[in-house]
Amino acid sequence: MIVAFGFYQMVLIFKNSKLLIKTLATVIVMIVIGLNIIYVSDQFFIHYTVQFSENWDYGYKEAALYAIQHQKEYDEIIIDSAFGTLGPYIIGTPHLYVLFYGKLDPRQTQIERNIKDGKFSNFSFRTIYWPNDKLLKNTLFIGSPWRLPMEDLDKQQIIKTIYFKNGKPGFLIVKT
Repeated sequence: MIVAFGFYQMVLIFKNSKLLIKTLATVIVMIVIGLNIIYVSDQFFIHYTVQFSENWDYGYKEAALYAIQHQKEYDEIIIDSAFGTLGPYIIGTPHLYVLFYGKLDPRQTQIERNIKDGKFSNFSFRTIYWPNDKLLKNTLFIGSPWRLPMEDLDKQQIIKTIYFKNGKPGFLIVKT
């Protein structure tokens, strides 16, 4: 509203001025608007998708595909819904990615899925608590680096690290 008022005042000032000044003012305003459009487009389409890829659930597809491909190798696959570099403040929907990329029959998963426990098949969608969960045998964990602390993991336990587009680790895939 303030910008519109300022623009209106500028129009009133140049209304009575010479044609050259009007043309010059119009060209300057158009250049500023054009540069602003270019800047915002660059920020949104180029930089934002890289710097804030975790806000777009980046990495869930790769994690879900890995879990689906290796589903039969483990007794249980535990996927944590909290992820990202901001700690437990970003919550995703990993079960939707597993269902979608696994091409699972929705009717079967609705019948089989235990809503209260967040489980279906050998998938479990819950918070990973590593001090207790590290004792589970033949289990695949998919979670963020702050849920699966690197200092408590052996190198051979870490199967894969999925990075966000900004280079920060987004998900660890760990086996016990």
